[in-house]
Amino acid sequence: MRLRKIRRYYNLSASIGCAVATTFVGMSLLAQQNIQALGQQFFGLDPMVVIGVWTVGSAGIGWLLGPLVGSALFKMVHRSSVVEMAAVSQDLAFAFPRHVGQISTYLG
Repeated sequence: MRLRKIRRYYNLSASIGCAVATTFVGMSLLAQQNIQALGQQFFGLDPMVVIGVWTVGSAGIGWLLGPLVGSALFKMVHRSSVVEMAAVSQDLAFAFPRHVGQISTYLG
């Protein structure tokens, strides 16, 4: 249980870090573009809306990439425990449907 908690912290911190990093990269790329032409050509939107959508989109991409980076970092740091955690996760995955079936039968 302790390692699962640590893995969640790795994933969360990597998500925050990746979101900030991709936002900065996205803003630097947006600063190099002609925002009015970009907004009018593709969307027909106001430049402020294009900036907002671009910012939220780049942060969202980073937030989604974070668990990939966090899991990879966790697996590199805790190599010896990864096999044990996979076995426990697999046991839980097999036990879960049995208990769900019992609950649904009980609830009728």
